[in-house]
Parts: sequence; structure tokens; C-alpha cells
Amino acid sequence: TKAWEVDTCRGHTNNVSCTIFHQRQELIISVAEDKTIRVWDMSKRTAVQTFRREHDRFWALTAHPELNLFAAGHDNGLIVFKLERERPAYAVHQSNLFYVKDKYLRVFDYSNNQDAAVLSVRRAGSQFVQPRALSYNPAERAVLITSTVDGGTYELHSLPKDFTGEAPSNEGKRGSGNSAIFIARNRFAVLEKATQTITIRDLQNNSTKSFKTPSVVNEIFYAGTGQLLLSTPTSVILYDIQQRRTISEVTTPPVKY
Repeated sequence: TKAWEVDTCRGHTNNVSCTIFHQRQELIISVAEDKTIRVWDMSKRTAVQTFRREHDRFWALTAHPELNLFAAGHDNGLIVFKLERERPAYAVHQSNLFYVKDKYLRVFDYSNNQDAAVLSVRRAGSQFVQPRALSYNPAERAVLITSTVDGGTYELHSLPKDFTGEAPSNEGKRGSGNSAIFIARNRFAVLEKATQTITIRDLQNNSTKSFKTPSVVNEIFYAGTGQLLLSTPTSVILYDIQQRRTISEVTTPPVKY
């Protein structure tokens, strides 16, 4: 018989057609005739994401009962979408699987089926974004974690000696880049897409050399000591870092993994 208004989220510029609560997170999702889908943080009452279709007003919105999927209906049809990447960033070394889950770097040991949190990778005071990729350096027990924060950043962390007890928080060394991988015991390579530059850095995060990519590169992968695989929109290039030359190239659609 009674209803109270407890919260207001302001930002849509036309009639709101439908809204739902996220099943697993403190989020509200709404669609409107202003041609946008908006995602709201319930605790802060602020918009955290906006998706726009230039020519279609949105009318209906629903969530999948089990999967992390949503569907929104608009004037010309419907779109099915996710809010975040679900594939965890991971790396495998011998019997250990390193992966990031729920703001922690964890290690799963295949030999005894034990799983432990190793390191807290959440930055103080910032929203946690699921990392895209992880590179592990067994010689120095270090990891590189790459995410889309601030247009692309990497974090270099040293792992604790043992994995028992509470996982320590480790600020790590940080820099901008869209891809970061170890290429030697004490060197890693960082790709910056905006400038199409690859920088080689040491474990103190100091730049030792940098060079322009031979063509437009979206991703870099390890290809043995002193070499990189460069993924371009139309090919994969085997590249020699020392001589700065293309050794070989194969034509292929864009490669992510």
C-alpha cells in the first residue's frame, strides 16, 4: 500500500523504457528512448558505462537466468551483450596455473589440486577491471598483468616466497601499454598501440630500448629469446628484436591467442 523513493540515478535524456538489477553485482542496467543502454553503480549512484546506437530507441531489457548475458530490444531488432570479459588472464608453468580471479592472483597446482591466493592485485581506491593477459617469469618469480585501465596499463609484480596465509597486497611497478610479455630472464616487451612502439624494459621498469613496429600491430607474443610474434590485422610476423627485422610472415585473420 505504500512505496518510498530511495534512490535516483540521473543521466538519461529521454524516457526510460526498462531497467533491471544485475544478478551478481551491485549494478543497475537501464535502456531508454535516448538510444542508450546505461550501467549504474548502485552504491555510488553513478553511471559506469554507456552504450549507444545512433538510430534506434531501446524498449526492452532482460538478463539470462544463468549466464552473464543481457539482451536489449530496439527499433530494428535486438542486441545480446556482456558487461565484462569472463575469460581470466592466465599463464601455465610446469604444474602451476597462474590466473587472476576476484581481484587476486591465484595459483593452482595440478600435482596436488591445491589452489591458493598469492597476491592482491586490486589498486587502492580504484574500480577493479578484469585483466586481459598475464605473463609469468619463472626465473625471477615475477608476473606482468595487462588490463584496459586508463587506455591500457601493465603492472609488474614480484611473487612472495610461499603462498600460505593471507595474500599480501603488492603495488608493483606500473606503466602504460596494451600488451606486456617477458622475453628473457630480466627483460620484458611492452606494446603501445597508440604510438605503434615496442619498448624493451628491465625488471626495474627502466626502458633499455624502443623501436617502431614494422606495421600496425594489435598484440605481441613470446617467440623464444630475442624474438617476438607480432599480430597485425592481416598477418602474424616473426620479428627479431636485436636485428630489428622481419624473419617470416604468415597471412591470417586477426590473432588474439
